[in-house]
Amino acid sequence: MGWEEPTDEALTRTVYTPFLADAVALLQHTRRAWPPLRARLSVFGGLDDPMVDPESLHEWSAGTTADTRVHRFPGGHHYLRTQVAEVVDRLTGDLLAAYRSPAPDR
Repeated sequence: MGWEEPTDEALTRTVYTPFLADAVALLQHTRRAWPPLRARLSVFGGLDDPMVDPESLHEWSAGTTADTRVHRFPGGHHYLRTQVAEVVDRLTGDLLAAYRSPAPDR
């Protein structure tokens, strides 16, 4: 992605600082094996995302004993910028479905 010295203080506070904090957290992360959740998962992604293969989104199902719903939307890694209403609609539908019919304990 490249790096340029930030020249805008507001931009530094709102973009660069959180980005660097995430990078440090990622570098310090140690993966642990946790038991799967007993909750449904809703997974969202962009169809043209160059960073996350849309076909790999189903792999999140390994993290739960319940159902996983995968939703793909037009766009790349930042698909949400142009798909807010659609994502909110799907998420709301998934939340209502989970509320009305909770995942069974397995």
